[in-house]
Amino acid sequence: MAYAIDATSYRSPNHDTRPGLVRAIVLHSGEGTKASDLATLCSDRVPPAQRVSAHYYVDRAANIYQLVPDDLRAWHAGVSTYLGLANWNDFSIGIETEHRSGQMWPPAQHAALAWLCRGLIARHTIQQPYVVAHRWIAPGRKSDPTNWPNIALNAWIADLYAPVPPPPPAPKVYRVAGLPVYQRQDLTGPLAGHLDSGAHVAIDATYENGAGHLASGLGFVDVDGLEAA
Repeated sequence: MAYAIDATSYRSPNHDTRPGLVRAIVLHSGEGTKASDLATLCSDRVPPAQRVSAHYYVDRAANIYQLVPDDLRAWHAGVSTYLGLANWNDFSIGIETEHRSGQMWPPAQHAALAWLCRGLIARHTIQQPYVVAHRWIAPGRKSDPTNWPNIALNAWIADLYAPVPPPPPAPKVYRVAGLPVYQRQDLTGPLAGHLDSGAHVAIDATYENGAGHLASGLGFVDVDGLEAA
């Protein structure tokens, strides 16, 4: 499933120049409501040292918002060190999520987050070790994303890099020259219906005995009675 990224509803002024290329993703949980999270991430009404932001926000209904362009540095990681690297704001994409400690993660939200991460991984050539939790790069200072244990989170990250299976082949379409439809694949069972001459049908499976299964699910026909459309 593809998702839309809303890049206009919420924009954060809290960013500056990124000193290098993107090479990481940092996952966060906002620990508030959608309204309070986005108000904080997009506010410039606090002292500069207290301003925060993120590149993206994924709410519990699976809506995705872009708050800061990828090529700018958002202020989400804070003091951070991991994998021998410091200052993770410099080279990471920050993704905030609508989640508070004690809540369950909606499957739809996880699906939207995975879709977003896969796109960023492909766009910026991000290696698997560099998709991280905020708490990993700021241990003792941060605990987010909450309610997502390391074992489950690591498995979820690994799945982002799993090969995507190809879609099944499209059913072949045929023109019918008047044909009975059988309930059974051996073409000897009770009739399930009849195809009118000149109709077009799709076959999603064929068998050694010459039977073809109608993609509509109606039943089986003798493919010798079909003409390529």
